[in-house]
Amino acid sequence: MTLGRQDLQALRDRGVSNPDEFQSLNAAVLESELRRFDADPIAGAGALVHRLRQAMKAGQSKRAASATERETEYGRSIVQWLSVNFPELCDPKWGPHPAAVAAVIRLHHVHGKQSLVKGAYGSVVRAAVAEWERKFGDGGMAKAAA
Repeated sequence: MTLGRQDLQALRDRGVSNPDEFQSLNAAVLESELRRFDADPIAGAGALVHRLRQAMKAGQSKRAASATERETEYGRSIVQWLSVNFPELCDPKWGPHPAAVAAVIRLHHVHGKQSLVKGAYGSVVRAAVAEWERKFGDGGMAKAAA
């Protein structure tokens, strides 16, 4: 979420000459930094700019570090969705069929993560599993790993 016009004006009012530099800063972080700045009567605009730049760097490193966490959570959501909607395609030891997982990822890419419903796309998931089994034999990866 980017800063609004009022947020940018608040920075200008406090002496920041290029508030657009902080356009990508989280509004809650900006509000917190402005409160700190306003509470310090001897702080100048340079101190505010310095703190905002530090906050932006910290926010970028948090986002980069959490990318793996987001992907892990996405994987868990796929496993959970398949377990609920297609329990017959999920092995208790190995988890969901790899072709089913791949089909869900493709469907998310084409239709969006929020629009996937079993009734509309179940046949696509089942067809992907059937194709996998036709190519690689009964049992898929569970058979190969056993």
